[in-house]
Amino acid sequence: MVDKEVGLLLLVTLPVIVGVLVYFLKGVKGKYITFLTAIFLLGITLWLLENNTTELSYSLKWSPLLQINLSLGIDGLSIVMILITLFIFSVASLFIWKYMENKENLNSFYSFLLLFLAGILGVALARDLILFYLFWELMLLSSYFLLVFWGEEEKKEKIALKYFIYTHIGSILILVAFLWLISWSGTSQMKEIAIYTHYYGSSLVPVILLLLFGFGIKLAIFPFHSWLPEAYASAPTPVAALFASIMMNAGIYGLIRFLIANFTRAMLEQFTFALMIMAVITQFYGGFMALVEKDLKRMLGYSSISQMGYVLLGVASISFLGVGGAAFQIVNHALVKCLLFLIIGSIIYTTGVRNLEQLGGLAKLLPYSAFCFSIGALALAGAPPLSGFIGEFMIFGGALSTSYVVLAIISIVSATLTAGYALWWTRSIYFGPLKEVRVENTPSIFWSVIGVLSLTCILIGVFPEVVFSFLRNFLNHIGLTL
Repeated sequence: MVDKEVGLLLLVTLPVIVGVLVYFLKGVKGKYITFLTAIFLLGITLWLLENNTTELSYSLKWSPLLQINLSLGIDGLSIVMILITLFIFSVASLFIWKYMENKENLNSFYSFLLLFLAGILGVALARDLILFYLFWELMLLSSYFLLVFWGEEEKKEKIALKYFIYTHIGSILILVAFLWLISWSGTSQMKEIAIYTHYYGSSLVPVILLLLFGFGIKLAIFPFHSWLPEAYASAPTPVAALFASIMMNAGIYGLIRFLIANFTRAMLEQFTFALMIMAVITQFYGGFMALVEKDLKRMLGYSSISQMGYVLLGVASISFLGVGGAAFQIVNHALVKCLLFLIIGSIIYTTGVRNLEQLGGLAKLLPYSAFCFSIGALALAGAPPLSGFIGEFMIFGGALSTSYVVLAIISIVSATLTAGYALWWTRSIYFGPLKEVRVENTPSIFWSVIGVLSLTCILIGVFPEVVFSFLRNFLNHIGLTL
């Protein structure tokens, strides 16, 4: 067990150490070290799960004066978060090799990429509120530097600043909520705080609101969404893929970890109606904007906003089905958005075009790309038996179990909008008359990565229990059952 505790510690310390070394040792090949680090961490995670281990913790006194401990742990939810993060990061880093090969200061780039990974892994593993916040800040700061130094828009500094301001307003709200909980309970340990909030939490409504707004900004819930399309459009496309997939998951994870797991259903139900209203508005707004947007990266950004509306709907239901579906979206959204962003990245790389109106008929030249994009679009629309079906089905089931059935039905109607824009993208890019676009040879490593992601979308849809077996244990542990 001691060895596994060390393995748990390595998951958050190794990417930080390697990231710092890559930054200062200019002669090393950062791209190889980044990929190998991710693969090694994935191996450690699988080893930690040996013998069906789903509960493991590590704690070390860090600051006795401030009562902050280096407390780490895994359970069903964090296992899912860590596995999908490392899988997506590993395959996307291969894509990044070729896409970023002519950029400047690549060792610095890979250094910030590793720190970004460390932040997300730390968010999933932290079992101390202050430690969680430090990793959350590491994730946000490293992503800011990736935007401001390697952004692809002319106004990348302004876009990065807007991203920084928005996300750090959310971060401050989360910090205030944490400090409120610590001052009230006398501890920063999540397990102990959960006991207090379950039995004595009737006066903590302001804390719930702070957490909702804090994580809601990170999820780009309407009207706190405007930073997201610009940030995705500016970021290098494979980095935008990481932002859209694994970084958005941090917001989903935070909502479930700190609201559903820490507060009673009776306390949270008073927010159900308002959250469902915000969820429905977010779904429709993001969907309509994705339908009319012409920039390839922005349209995927608006789609992410719409998809986070589904997540919020599931969380608002405070039910096994709804919260389980929202948690399942950690995997589905990561796979689908990474797949679609990397395909868009391959199109931009080979054609130099990112305007939807300048594309068309590419299926004649890129049939493999058309096939994989169709898989991603159908998964995004929730078509069975792909990965998007199970999560969406559960979220709608959870919404229908609430007292607000009309809102649930309106939300279900929005699924037709998702299918509409996903199919419209596919038709506009790959079918119809062939536009006058010069298509260069697509690097084989692009197709390899895209193929792996497409296959995984199918496998997760056919075998969802691979994921849900972990989530079921977590949901049952926090008192949510069918």
